[in-house]
Amino acid sequence: MVFRDGLPLVKGLPIMASALATLIIGGLIGISYLHDLTVGGVGDPIGRVLSWTRGLYGSHWFLAVMGFTVALVSMEVLTLLSLEWSGRVAPAWVRAGFLALFWPAMILYLAGQQYAALALASAYTGLAAFYASRTLLSPSQYGLRPGHYNYLLTLSPAILAVLTLAWLASRLLGGVYFDLALASIAFPVTAIIAVESRDIPLLLGVRPTREFIARRKTLAWRAIVAYIAALLGLVAASTRHPAGLVLGGALLLVSAAASMASLGLPEAIQASGKAVPGYVRSNLAVHLALAHAWLAVAGASLLAWGLGLGPSLWAMDTAVHAVTLGFMFNVIFGVDAVLLYGHAGIPLSKVPRPSPVPGLLLNAALILRAVHGFTGLAPGLAALSGPLAGLGIIFFYLRNIAKLRKLIASNRAG
Repeated sequence: MVFRDGLPLVKGLPIMASALATLIIGGLIGISYLHDLTVGGVGDPIGRVLSWTRGLYGSHWFLAVMGFTVALVSMEVLTLLSLEWSGRVAPAWVRAGFLALFWPAMILYLAGQQYAALALASAYTGLAAFYASRTLLSPSQYGLRPGHYNYLLTLSPAILAVLTLAWLASRLLGGVYFDLALASIAFPVTAIIAVESRDIPLLLGVRPTREFIARRKTLAWRAIVAYIAALLGLVAASTRHPAGLVLGGALLLVSAAASMASLGLPEAIQASGKAVPGYVRSNLAVHLALAHAWLAVAGASLLAWGLGLGPSLWAMDTAVHAVTLGFMFNVIFGVDAVLLYGHAGIPLSKVPRPSPVPGLLLNAALILRAVHGFTGLAPGLAALSGPLAGLGIIFFYLRNIAKLRKLIASNRAG
């Protein structure tokens, strides 16, 4: 479906801007923490520049997951996917209500009011789930029945809201039964798995032939297996019990394999033919392969942690960032390099050639971080991994936003 003049992007801009703001703030806090952990000290230049982040290190996960990730996915649900499925974006009161809950939660968490912030976070994730249930689980504007992706995508924010409330309840009862920061990263994984088996063929311009629709049923079941394995794996690992870590690691390996198999990527690339530029197909294939490789690395890291084969701090660090940076952003670099333009009404044939720079910076940063974590070598290079990943992400968004604005202006002039 083509959207004229970037309408859903305009409607979703306040939430998108909020996502990017929390990404930047959370990213700077994470860079400072990694720097202090590896080569730090308050007297060096980086330490002085980022001295304001000290005392906020515990907020990094909240800004990254409950902030950036939830806002990014919610923006798509409330605008892009809603318009595609139902023919309309979420009402202004829903979008405004999301932000009215979102920003107080961010401020409260930074101010040390964790419980109040998490209560608000459960509310805005619940709002996204409620809207998705009313929109994506109804017949589409063309009379189509909801598919597996509609149900799975609706479940993802609902599950995150339930996990958040369960953690709050456990704290009020005087116990801590699982690590919410680790369990919460199930949200980006499951949300991506929910939509990618549907989106990849659409991005490649594959026509819905009878054979392709029959094939989609098999791919849907693989996506469901990947979804369940990722969710159960990360919840099991969040107990931090050795058995839970081993089980979680094994399930993430299953999820990585099933998710990659659910894409039908080779068939979709072949079916797309010459309608899609070769650079779009190759960029998509490379980043999706890297994304699922990092999801497998996350599983292997949890296994190593559970079996006592590596330092627990760095095994967790590697697992978490292999998911939140490696899996998530490789998918973004592959998919959004096409999707951003498609939602603005730009034909596939006019999608600009993606730059390899963001992917090179991101994946080099993750390798440096993981190598240092398990070997203790090159702490200076590991400290650079945070800025490298940040530069890659910022470059990706700035470059594509600039090109998108130029293309939209050109289309209007034409």
